[in-house]
Amino acid sequence: MPLDVVVVMDPIASIKPAKDSTFAMLLEAQRRGHRLHYALPGSLAVADGIAQATVASLEVRDSKTDWFSIGPAVVRPFATGDLVLMRKDPPVDADYLHDTQILGLAQAQGALVVNDPQGLRGFSEKRGALWCPQCCR
Repeated sequence: MPLDVVVVMDPIASIKPAKDSTFAMLLEAQRRGHRLHYALPGSLAVADGIAQATVASLEVRDSKTDWFSIGPAVVRPFATGDLVLMRKDPPVDADYLHDTQILGLAQAQGALVVNDPQGLRGFSEKRGALWCPQCCR
């Protein structure tokens, strides 16, 4: 059964498709017949208590020069059954925290959010080494 996959990521036009793990996930999801939606940067919001984003339909291609096409932007609430990929890179700043808080609400409203927003706030992979200083130079 096809899923609606909403990706929250850094600007897709600035990625390096040959090296980007999010892009590889999107290629595979599309290959499997899932519908892709690109959340426009800075567009996550809450309206009337409902988590939403401005998204555009997304098509990806395994190409070094022409790797994506996006459709027209629409405001879309996160819905039960949506698979949401939270793939923005830190810095863990106000915008990043804002997005994880809205995605936490989307999760509570039935969307399957990967990576867990609370986990991203509590244990950022970029700060994880601070928990084990004896393992760091």
